[in-house]
Amino acid sequence: MYNFIFKERSILFNTHLGAYEGIMRCIEPKPDIVILGAGGRANHNGRPFQGSAAQFLTNQLQWLGNPPEVFFSLHDKSIIKPYYTDTTAAKLMMERDGRTRVVDTELGKQYELFQSDAVRK
Repeated sequence: MYNFIFKERSILFNTHLGAYEGIMRCIEPKPDIVILGAGGRANHNGRPFQGSAAQFLTNQLQWLGNPPEVFFSLHDKSIIKPYYTDTTAAKLMMERDGRTRVVDTELGKQYELFQSDAVRK
């Protein structure tokens, strides 16, 4: 996990579907944009998470203070199992409170960060 800080803005990048809750809760500054790994089985505090990936992703957002924008990673088509992760349920759960927007991305497209609408280049 990396928290990149650019002057007064930050991007948190977590490469897998796992986290230590205490670390996620105390990250400062709270990220403006989060890139979360959404494939595989969730790992909470070093142990398998007892719930869905969508629930775990939603928990991560809460620990991070509900950042405005989220991008998924490691969920798209792959040559190894599980081949693909459907993120529809996660997106619906994460956007339920209206504070966070999950940005739907397309493979091979570029996205400009820190824009009000993650405008495609």
